[in-house]
Amino acid sequence: MANRIYAGVIGLLIKIDMDETISAATGYSLNVKKPNGLLVVWTPTIGTDTEFYYVTVVGDLADAGSYIIQPRFTLGAWNGLGTPVKLRVSRPYL
Repeated sequence: MANRIYAGVIGLLIKIDMDETISAATGYSLNVKKPNGLLVVWTPTIGTDTEFYYVTVVGDLADAGSYIIQPRFTLGAWNGLGTPVKLRVSRPYL
C-alpha cells in the first residue's frame, strides 16, 4: 500500500469518525466537493458505532487535488451536516 492517496485509486476505504454514536442515523450521505469544483454525493455505510465508511469506485478520485467531504444525516430529531474533512489526492509519479 502507498503512504499517499493517488488519483484514480479504486477500492480505497474512507472512514469518517463522527465522535458520537451514529448507529441509529438515517438518510446519510457524503457531500463531496471535488478539486474541479464539481459537487457529488457518495452513499456511505455505517461501519462502527461512530464511523461512516465509503469505498471508492471508478471516477470517485479521478483528479489530483483536495476533496472536501461533508457528512449529512438524520439522528433522532436532528438533521444536518457534520464537520467537513479534507482528503488530499496526489498525481501519480510524484
